Amino acid sequence: MYKLRLFGKLNLCIALCVTVFYWLLTEWNERVETQFSYIAGEHIQQLHDYAVQVEDMISAGQFNELQQWKDELSLRENTLVAVIQIDIDDIVSTEWDSTPYDGAYVGRPIQYPIHLYHAENPLMDIPLSIEGYHLLIRLPQRMRPGAFWNELYFASQTLLPILFAMLLSYLLYRYLLSPLRKLESATRRYADGDFSTKIYPDMARRQDEISDLAASFDDMGSKLAAAISQQRQLIQDISHELRTPLTRMQLSLDGDKTEEVLTRVTLEVAGMRNLVESTLTLAWLENEKPQLNKDCVELAPLIESIVEDARFEFPHHSIHCKLDDIQTLQNSSHLALSQSIENIVRNACKYTPEGKDVLVALQQQQNDVCIEVADQGPGVDEEHLDNIFKPFFRLEKSRDRLQGGFGLGLALSKRQVEACGGRISAHNKPPQGLVIRIELSNCKKRKSLSKADHENLK
Repeated sequence: MYKLRLFGKLNLCIALCVTVFYWLLTEWNERVETQFSYIAGEHIQQLHDYAVQVEDMISAGQFNELQQWKDELSLRENTLVAVIQIDIDDIVSTEWDSTPYDGAYVGRPIQYPIHLYHAENPLMDIPLSIEGYHLLIRLPQRMRPGAFWNELYFASQTLLPILFAMLLSYLLYRYLLSPLRKLESATRRYADGDFSTKIYPDMARRQDEISDLAASFDDMGSKLAAAISQQRQLIQDISHELRTPLTRMQLSLDGDKTEEVLTRVTLEVAGMRNLVESTLTLAWLENEKPQLNKDCVELAPLIESIVEDARFEFPHHSIHCKLDDIQTLQNSSHLALSQSIENIVRNACKYTPEGKDVLVALQQQQNDVCIEVADQGPGVDEEHLDNIFKPFFRLEKSRDRLQGGFGLGLALSKRQVEACGGRISAHNKPPQGLVIRIELSNCKKRKSLSKADHENLK
Protein backbone atom coordinates (compact mmCIF):
# COMPACT_ATOMS: atom_id res chain seq x y z
CA MET A 1 0.00 0.00 0.00
CA TYR A 2 1.33 3.43 -0.95
CA LYS A 3 2.06 5.62 2.00
CA LEU A 4 0.63 9.12 1.84
CA ARG A 5 3.55 10.87 3.43
CA LEU A 6 3.15 13.66 5.95
CA PHE A 7 3.98 16.42 3.47
CA GLY A 8 1.30 15.19 1.09
CA LYS A 9 -1.23 14.86 3.90
CA LEU A 10 -0.68 18.41 5.10
CA ASN A 11 -0.79 19.81 1.55
CA LEU A 12 -3.99 17.93 0.76
CA CYS A 13 -5.61 18.93 4.05
CA ILE A 14 -4.76 22.62 3.67
CA ALA A 15 -5.79 22.73 0.00
CA LEU A 16 -9.16 21.06 0.68
CA CYS A 17 -9.89 23.17 3.76
CA VAL A 18 -9.02 26.45 2.02
CA THR A 19 -11.10 25.53 -1.05
CA VAL A 20 -14.13 24.53 1.01
CA PHE A 21 -13.80 27.60 3.22
CA TYR A 22 -13.58 29.92 0.19
CA TRP A 23 -16.62 28.29 -1.42
CA LEU A 24 -18.67 28.49 1.80
CA LEU A 25 -17.61 32.08 2.46
CA THR A 26 -18.52 33.16 -1.08
CA GLU A 27 -21.87 31.40 -0.88
CA TRP A 28 -22.57 32.89 2.52
CA ASN A 29 -21.66 36.41 1.37
CA GLU A 30 -23.97 36.15 -1.62
CA ARG A 31 -26.88 34.90 0.45
CA VAL A 32 -26.42 37.46 3.21
CA GLU A 33 -25.94 40.31 0.74
CA THR A 34 -29.13 39.30 -1.06
CA GLN A 35 -31.12 39.23 2.17
CA PHE A 36 -29.70 42.58 3.25
CA SER A 37 -30.53 44.20 -0.12
CA TYR A 38 -34.33 44.16 0.14
CA ILE A 39 -36.42 46.86 1.81
CA ALA A 40 -37.99 45.70 5.04
CA GLY A 41 -41.65 44.68 4.91
CA GLU A 42 -42.88 47.40 7.24
CA HIS A 43 -41.15 50.03 5.11
CA ILE A 44 -42.70 48.66 1.93
CA GLN A 45 -46.07 48.85 3.61
CA GLN A 46 -45.32 52.45 4.65
CA LEU A 47 -44.53 53.39 1.04
CA HIS A 48 -47.74 51.73 -0.15
CA ASP A 49 -49.64 53.71 2.49
CA TYR A 50 -48.16 56.91 1.08
CA ALA A 51 -49.31 55.85 -2.37
CA VAL A 52 -52.87 55.22 -1.09
CA GLN A 53 -52.98 58.70 0.48
CA VAL A 54 -51.90 60.24 -2.82
CA GLU A 55 -54.56 58.26 -4.71
CA ASP A 56 -57.28 59.46 -2.33
CA MET A 57 -56.33 63.12 -2.72
CA ILE A 58 -56.07 62.88 -6.54
CA SER A 59 -59.43 61.11 -6.75
CA ALA A 60 -61.01 63.86 -4.62
CA GLY A 61 -59.30 66.61 -6.65
CA GLN A 62 -57.52 67.92 -3.57
CA PHE A 63 -54.37 69.07 -5.34
CA ASN A 64 -53.64 71.90 -2.89
CA GLU A 65 -53.79 69.43 0.00
CA LEU A 66 -51.60 67.06 -2.07
CA GLN A 67 -49.01 69.83 -2.45
CA GLN A 68 -49.03 70.51 1.27
CA TRP A 69 -48.83 66.76 2.05
CA LYS A 70 -45.90 66.30 -0.30
CA ASP A 71 -43.97 69.21 1.25
CA GLU A 72 -44.59 67.92 4.77
CA LEU A 73 -43.53 64.37 3.82
CA SER A 74 -40.39 65.61 2.09
CA LEU A 75 -39.48 67.65 5.17
CA ARG A 76 -40.29 64.87 7.59
CA GLU A 77 -38.38 62.15 5.70
CA ASN A 78 -35.68 64.59 4.55
CA THR A 79 -35.89 63.28 1.02
CA LEU A 80 -37.23 63.99 -2.46
CA VAL A 81 -40.98 63.35 -3.00
CA ALA A 82 -42.85 63.82 -6.28
CA VAL A 83 -46.14 62.86 -7.84
CA ILE A 84 -46.04 62.61 -11.63
CA GLN A 85 -48.24 61.58 -14.48
CA ILE A 86 -46.74 59.56 -17.34
CA ASP A 87 -48.34 59.77 -20.77
CA ILE A 88 -46.76 57.43 -23.22
CA ASP A 89 -46.68 58.89 -26.73
CA ASP A 90 -46.22 56.09 -29.20
CA ILE A 91 -43.92 57.47 -31.88
CA VAL A 92 -44.28 54.38 -34.04
CA SER A 93 -47.27 52.13 -34.49
CA THR A 94 -47.31 49.45 -31.76
CA GLU A 95 -49.85 46.77 -30.92
CA TRP A 96 -50.16 46.98 -27.11
CA ASP A 97 -51.37 44.13 -24.95
CA SER A 98 -54.00 44.54 -22.25
CA THR A 99 -51.48 46.14 -19.80
CA PRO A 100 -49.61 48.70 -21.95
CA TYR A 101 -48.25 50.67 -19.00
CA ASP A 102 -46.79 47.76 -16.96
CA GLY A 103 -43.06 48.28 -16.54
CA ALA A 104 -43.17 52.00 -17.31
CA TYR A 105 -41.14 53.08 -14.27
CA VAL A 106 -39.31 56.35 -13.82
CA GLY A 107 -37.59 55.18 -10.62
CA ARG A 108 -36.82 51.79 -9.05
CA PRO A 109 -39.64 49.42 -8.11
CA ILE A 110 -39.80 48.84 -4.36
CA GLN A 111 -39.67 45.04 -4.73
CA TYR A 112 -36.23 45.19 -6.37
CA PRO A 113 -33.02 44.77 -4.30
CA ILE A 114 -31.01 47.84 -3.40
CA HIS A 115 -27.32 48.20 -4.25
CA LEU A 116 -25.59 48.21 -0.88
CA TYR A 117 -22.33 49.62 -2.24
CA HIS A 118 -23.87 52.87 -3.65
CA ALA A 119 -23.67 55.84 -1.34
CA GLU A 120 -26.79 57.57 -2.79
CA ASN A 121 -30.23 56.16 -2.04
CA PRO A 122 -32.26 55.13 -5.12
CA LEU A 123 -35.40 56.89 -6.36
CA MET A 124 -38.33 54.57 -5.70
CA ASP A 125 -41.27 54.49 -8.15
CA ILE A 126 -44.67 53.41 -6.80
CA PRO A 127 -47.34 53.21 -9.55
CA LEU A 128 -50.78 54.39 -8.41
CA SER A 129 -54.02 52.66 -9.25
CA ILE A 130 -54.98 55.78 -11.24
CA GLU A 131 -53.66 55.21 -14.74
CA GLY A 132 -50.47 57.11 -15.54
CA TYR A 133 -49.82 58.46 -12.03
CA HIS A 134 -46.72 57.54 -10.00
CA LEU A 135 -45.43 58.42 -6.56
CA LEU A 136 -41.70 59.06 -6.69
CA ILE A 137 -39.75 59.13 -3.43
CA ARG A 138 -36.04 58.89 -2.86
CA LEU A 139 -35.69 56.09 -0.36
CA PRO A 140 -35.45 57.63 3.11
CA GLN A 141 -32.26 56.84 4.95
CA ARG A 142 -34.17 55.13 7.75
CA MET A 143 -35.63 52.70 5.22
CA ARG A 144 -32.35 51.86 3.52
CA PRO A 145 -31.56 48.11 3.93
CA GLY A 146 -28.22 46.70 5.05
CA ALA A 147 -27.70 48.93 8.07
CA PHE A 148 -24.83 46.74 9.38
CA TRP A 149 -23.69 45.37 6.04
CA ASN A 150 -20.33 47.16 5.96
CA GLU A 151 -19.38 45.82 9.39
CA LEU A 152 -20.58 42.35 8.47
CA TYR A 153 -18.71 42.44 5.18
CA PHE A 154 -15.53 43.52 6.95
CA ALA A 155 -15.92 40.65 9.43
CA SER A 156 -16.46 38.11 6.65
CA GLN A 157 -13.38 39.31 4.77
CA THR A 158 -11.02 39.59 7.74
CA LEU A 159 -12.22 38.07 11.00
CA LEU A 160 -13.63 34.86 9.52
CA PRO A 161 -10.43 34.04 7.56
CA ILE A 162 -8.38 34.75 10.68
CA LEU A 163 -10.60 32.49 12.80
CA PHE A 164 -10.47 29.82 10.09
CA ALA A 165 -6.67 29.99 9.94
CA MET A 166 -6.48 29.74 13.74
CA LEU A 167 -8.83 26.73 13.77
CA LEU A 168 -6.92 24.98 10.97
CA SER A 169 -3.61 25.65 12.71
CA TYR A 170 -5.00 24.27 15.96
CA LEU A 171 -6.25 21.09 14.28
CA LEU A 172 -2.92 20.55 12.51
CA TYR A 173 -1.14 21.27 15.79
CA ARG A 174 -3.23 18.63 17.55
CA TYR A 175 -2.65 16.19 14.70
CA LEU A 176 1.11 16.60 14.92
CA LEU A 177 1.39 17.02 18.69
CA SER A 178 -0.66 13.98 19.68
CA PRO A 179 1.93 11.38 18.53
CA LEU A 180 4.75 13.51 19.91
CA ARG A 181 3.12 13.48 23.32
CA LYS A 182 2.82 9.70 23.12
CA LEU A 183 6.49 9.58 22.19
CA GLU A 184 7.35 11.82 25.14
CA SER A 185 5.30 9.64 27.50
CA ALA A 186 7.00 6.51 26.20
CA THR A 187 10.41 8.14 26.65
CA ARG A 188 9.60 8.92 30.28
CA ARG A 189 8.54 5.31 30.86
CA TYR A 190 11.79 4.18 29.26
CA ALA A 191 13.65 6.45 31.64
CA ASP A 192 11.83 4.76 34.51
CA GLY A 193 12.96 1.33 33.28
CA ASP A 194 9.73 0.22 31.56
CA PHE A 195 10.97 -1.06 28.19
CA SER A 196 7.74 -2.90 27.36
CA THR A 197 6.13 0.34 26.14
CA LYS A 198 5.04 0.26 22.48
CA ILE A 199 3.69 3.25 20.57
CA TYR A 200 3.65 1.98 16.98
CA PRO A 201 0.33 0.04 17.28
CA ASP A 202 -1.45 3.33 18.10
CA MET A 203 0.12 5.09 15.10
CA ALA A 204 0.23 2.31 12.51
CA ARG A 205 -2.81 3.67 10.64
CA ARG A 206 -1.10 7.02 9.96
CA GLN A 207 1.26 5.50 7.37
CA ASP A 208 3.58 8.52 7.35
CA GLU A 209 6.95 9.66 8.71
CA ILE A 210 5.57 9.82 12.25
CA SER A 211 4.46 6.16 12.15
CA ASP A 212 7.91 5.31 10.77
CA LEU A 213 9.42 7.17 13.72
CA ALA A 214 7.19 5.21 16.11
CA ALA A 215 8.28 1.92 14.54
CA SER A 216 11.95 2.92 14.83
CA PHE A 217 11.36 4.02 18.42
CA ASP A 218 9.80 0.67 19.33
CA ASP A 219 12.62 -1.17 17.57
CA MET A 220 15.16 0.90 19.49
CA GLY A 221 13.33 0.13 22.72
CA SER A 222 13.32 -3.60 22.02
CA LYS A 223 17.03 -3.60 21.23
CA LEU A 224 17.78 -1.47 24.28
CA ALA A 225 15.75 -3.75 26.51
CA ALA A 226 17.50 -6.80 25.05
CA ALA A 227 20.93 -5.20 25.54
CA ILE A 228 20.20 -4.23 29.16
CA SER A 229 18.74 -7.66 29.89
CA GLN A 230 21.78 -9.28 28.32
CA GLN A 231 24.14 -7.12 30.35
CA ARG A 232 22.27 -7.91 33.56
CA GLN A 233 22.33 -11.59 32.75
CA LEU A 234 26.03 -11.36 31.90
CA ILE A 235 26.77 -9.74 35.26
CA GLN A 236 24.75 -12.39 37.08
CA ASP A 237 26.48 -15.19 35.20
CA ILE A 238 29.94 -13.75 35.80
CA SER A 239 29.14 -13.31 39.48
CA HIS A 240 28.00 -16.90 39.67
CA GLU A 241 31.01 -18.20 37.80
CA LEU A 242 33.47 -16.22 39.93
CA ARG A 243 31.81 -17.21 43.19
CA THR A 244 32.67 -20.89 42.77
CA PRO A 245 36.45 -20.53 42.20
CA LEU A 246 36.66 -17.91 44.92
CA THR A 247 34.99 -20.33 47.32
CA ARG A 248 37.39 -23.08 46.33
CA MET A 249 40.34 -20.71 46.81
CA GLN A 250 39.05 -19.78 50.25
CA LEU A 251 38.71 -23.43 51.22
CA SER A 252 42.22 -24.15 49.91
CA LEU A 253 43.70 -21.31 51.92
CA ASP A 254 42.13 -22.73 55.06
CA GLY A 255 44.22 -25.93 54.67
CA ASP A 256 47.81 -26.65 55.72
CA LYS A 257 49.30 -28.05 52.53
CA THR A 258 51.18 -25.16 50.97
CA GLU A 259 52.07 -26.79 47.64
CA GLU A 260 48.52 -28.00 47.03
CA VAL A 261 47.16 -24.59 47.99
CA LEU A 262 49.54 -22.88 45.60
CA THR A 263 48.63 -25.26 42.80
CA ARG A 264 44.92 -24.83 43.45
CA VAL A 265 45.11 -21.04 43.64
CA THR A 266 47.20 -20.95 40.45
CA LEU A 267 44.62 -23.03 38.60
CA GLU A 268 41.71 -21.00 39.92
CA VAL A 269 43.37 -17.70 39.05
CA ALA A 270 44.11 -18.96 35.53
CA GLY A 271 40.49 -20.02 35.14
CA MET A 272 39.21 -16.70 36.44
CA ARG A 273 41.53 -14.81 34.11
CA ASN A 274 40.32 -16.89 31.17
CA LEU A 275 36.72 -16.19 32.20
CA VAL A 276 37.28 -12.44 32.45
CA GLU A 277 39.17 -12.24 29.14
CA SER A 278 36.53 -14.29 27.33
CA THR A 279 33.73 -12.22 28.84
CA LEU A 280 35.38 -8.95 27.86
CA THR A 281 35.92 -10.17 24.31
CA LEU A 282 32.31 -11.36 24.12
CA ALA A 283 31.01 -8.05 25.48
CA TRP A 284 33.14 -6.13 22.97
CA LEU A 285 31.81 -8.21 20.09
CA GLU A 286 28.22 -7.82 21.32
CA ASN A 287 28.35 -4.07 21.91
CA GLU A 288 30.63 -2.83 19.14
CA LYS A 289 29.58 -5.37 16.52
CA PRO A 290 32.81 -4.88 14.53
CA GLN A 291 33.27 -6.13 10.98
CA LEU A 292 36.52 -8.08 10.89
CA ASN A 293 37.49 -8.00 7.24
CA LYS A 294 41.04 -6.75 7.01
CA ASP A 295 42.92 -10.03 6.43
CA CYS A 296 43.30 -12.57 3.67
CA VAL A 297 43.07 -16.04 5.24
CA GLU A 298 44.46 -19.32 3.91
CA LEU A 299 41.80 -21.59 5.36
CA ALA A 300 43.30 -25.01 4.61
CA PRO A 301 46.68 -24.35 6.28
CA LEU A 302 44.90 -22.65 9.19
CA ILE A 303 42.63 -25.64 9.82
CA GLU A 304 45.53 -28.10 9.46
CA SER A 305 47.48 -26.18 12.11
CA ILE A 306 44.49 -26.18 14.50
CA VAL A 307 43.93 -29.92 13.95
CA GLU A 308 47.59 -30.70 14.64
CA ASP A 309 47.38 -28.84 17.96
CA ALA A 310 44.18 -30.70 18.82
CA ARG A 311 45.79 -34.07 18.04
CA PHE A 312 48.60 -33.21 20.42
CA GLU A 313 46.18 -32.14 23.15
CA PHE A 314 43.79 -35.08 22.62
CA PRO A 315 46.05 -38.02 21.71
CA HIS A 316 43.31 -40.60 22.31
CA HIS A 317 41.02 -39.18 19.61
CA SER A 318 41.04 -39.74 15.88
CA ILE A 319 40.76 -36.35 14.21
CA HIS A 320 40.25 -36.56 10.46
CA CYS A 321 40.49 -33.74 7.94
CA LYS A 322 38.75 -33.49 4.60
CA LEU A 323 39.91 -30.22 3.08
CA ASP A 324 39.13 -29.02 -0.44
CA ASP A 325 41.64 -26.94 -2.32
CA ILE A 326 40.20 -23.52 -1.60
CA GLN A 327 41.60 -20.20 -2.68
CA THR A 328 42.45 -17.51 -0.21
CA LEU A 329 39.47 -16.16 1.74
CA GLN A 330 39.25 -12.44 1.15
CA ASN A 331 38.08 -9.76 3.57
CA SER A 332 38.20 -11.74 6.79
CA SER A 333 40.17 -11.97 10.07
CA HIS A 334 42.85 -14.59 10.67
CA LEU A 335 42.75 -14.12 14.46
CA ALA A 336 38.96 -14.30 14.83
CA LEU A 337 38.60 -17.33 12.56
CA SER A 338 41.46 -19.22 14.19
CA GLN A 339 40.03 -18.66 17.69
CA SER A 340 36.54 -19.60 16.56
CA ILE A 341 37.54 -22.80 14.73
CA GLU A 342 39.89 -23.80 17.57
CA ASN A 343 37.08 -23.43 20.13
CA ILE A 344 34.76 -25.57 18.01
CA VAL A 345 37.37 -28.31 17.41
CA ARG A 346 38.34 -28.41 21.10
CA ASN A 347 34.67 -28.52 22.04
CA ALA A 348 34.10 -31.47 19.67
CA CYS A 349 37.09 -33.33 21.12
CA LYS A 350 35.89 -32.76 24.70
CA TYR A 351 32.50 -34.32 24.06
CA THR A 352 33.71 -37.18 21.86
CA PRO A 353 34.53 -40.35 23.82
CA GLU A 354 38.11 -41.68 23.58
CA GLY A 355 38.65 -43.85 20.56
CA LYS A 356 35.89 -42.15 18.59
CA ASP A 357 36.34 -39.92 15.53
CA VAL A 358 36.16 -36.16 15.04
CA LEU A 359 35.75 -34.97 11.45
CA VAL A 360 36.81 -31.53 10.21
CA ALA A 361 35.69 -30.76 6.63
CA LEU A 362 36.29 -27.77 4.38
CA GLN A 363 34.52 -27.39 1.06
CA GLN A 364 33.61 -24.64 -1.39
CA GLN A 365 30.02 -23.91 -2.45
CA GLN A 366 30.02 -21.44 -5.35
CA ASN A 367 31.21 -18.16 -3.82
CA ASP A 368 30.95 -19.41 -0.22
CA VAL A 369 33.05 -21.81 1.82
CA CYS A 370 31.69 -24.21 4.42
CA ILE A 371 33.54 -25.58 7.44
CA GLU A 372 31.99 -28.50 9.34
CA VAL A 373 33.20 -29.99 12.62
CA ALA A 374 31.40 -33.21 13.57
CA ASP A 375 31.82 -35.09 16.87
CA GLN A 376 30.44 -38.36 18.20
CA GLY A 377 29.23 -37.02 21.52
CA PRO A 378 25.75 -37.26 23.04
CA GLY A 379 24.32 -34.54 20.79
CA VAL A 380 21.89 -31.77 21.77
CA ASP A 381 18.11 -31.68 21.97
CA GLU A 382 16.58 -29.93 18.97
CA GLU A 383 15.06 -27.13 21.07
CA HIS A 384 18.53 -26.23 22.41
CA LEU A 385 20.45 -26.12 19.13
CA ASP A 386 20.25 -22.31 19.06
CA ASN A 387 20.66 -21.89 22.81
CA ILE A 388 24.12 -23.46 22.90
CA PHE A 389 25.44 -20.26 21.26
CA LYS A 390 24.18 -18.13 24.16
CA PRO A 391 26.71 -17.04 26.81
CA PHE A 392 26.86 -19.21 29.94
CA PHE A 393 24.22 -21.59 28.61
CA ARG A 394 24.62 -25.11 29.94
CA LEU A 395 22.68 -28.23 29.19
CA GLU A 396 21.31 -30.22 32.09
CA LYS A 397 21.84 -33.51 30.27
CA SER A 398 25.00 -35.59 30.09
CA ARG A 399 26.75 -33.50 27.41
CA ASP A 400 27.50 -30.72 29.90
CA ARG A 401 28.13 -33.06 32.79
CA LEU A 402 30.92 -34.68 30.81
CA GLN A 403 33.07 -31.54 30.75
CA GLY A 404 33.41 -28.31 32.69
CA GLY A 405 33.84 -24.82 31.29
CA PHE A 406 32.00 -21.56 31.49
CA GLY A 407 29.71 -21.89 28.47
CA LEU A 408 31.45 -19.12 26.53
CA GLY A 409 33.30 -21.07 23.82
CA LEU A 410 30.47 -21.44 21.29
CA ALA A 411 29.10 -17.98 22.14
CA LEU A 412 32.48 -16.44 21.30
CA SER A 413 32.74 -18.52 18.14
CA LYS A 414 29.35 -17.34 16.93
CA ARG A 415 30.17 -13.64 17.49
CA GLN A 416 33.59 -13.96 15.87
CA VAL A 417 32.21 -15.72 12.79
CA GLU A 418 29.43 -13.15 12.44
CA ALA A 419 31.98 -10.34 12.77
CA CYS A 420 33.76 -11.90 9.78
CA GLY A 421 30.49 -11.79 7.81
CA GLY A 422 29.73 -15.49 8.21
CA ARG A 423 27.03 -17.70 9.71
CA ILE A 424 27.26 -20.51 12.22
CA SER A 425 24.71 -23.20 13.08
CA ALA A 426 24.42 -26.50 14.96
CA HIS A 427 22.82 -29.74 13.73
CA ASN A 428 22.46 -33.19 15.21
CA LYS A 429 24.16 -35.98 13.27
CA PRO A 430 22.38 -39.35 13.25
CA PRO A 431 22.83 -41.72 14.93
CA GLN A 432 24.94 -39.78 17.43
CA GLY A 433 26.90 -36.57 17.56
CA LEU A 434 26.76 -32.85 16.80
CA VAL A 435 27.81 -30.94 13.68
CA ILE A 436 28.85 -27.27 13.87
CA ARG A 437 28.70 -25.62 10.44
CA ILE A 438 30.43 -22.33 9.55
CA GLU A 439 29.57 -20.60 6.27
CA LEU A 440 31.80 -17.78 5.05
CA SER A 441 31.56 -15.49 2.05
CA ASN A 442 34.60 -15.74 -0.20
CA CYS A 443 34.44 -12.37 -1.93
CA LYS A 444 32.01 -10.05 -0.18
CA LYS A 445 33.68 -6.83 0.92
CA ARG A 446 32.97 -5.42 4.34
CA LYS A 447 34.02 -2.39 6.35
CA SER A 448 37.63 -2.49 7.51
CA LEU A 449 38.41 -3.09 11.15
CA SER A 450 40.28 -0.32 12.92
CA LYS A 451 43.58 -0.82 14.72
CA ALA A 452 41.82 -0.22 18.04
CA ASP A 453 39.36 -3.01 17.28
CA HIS A 454 42.21 -5.44 16.63
CA GLU A 455 43.77 -4.50 19.94
CA ASN A 456 40.45 -5.11 21.71
CA LEU A 457 40.12 -8.51 20.03
CA LYS A 458 43.58 -9.50 21.22
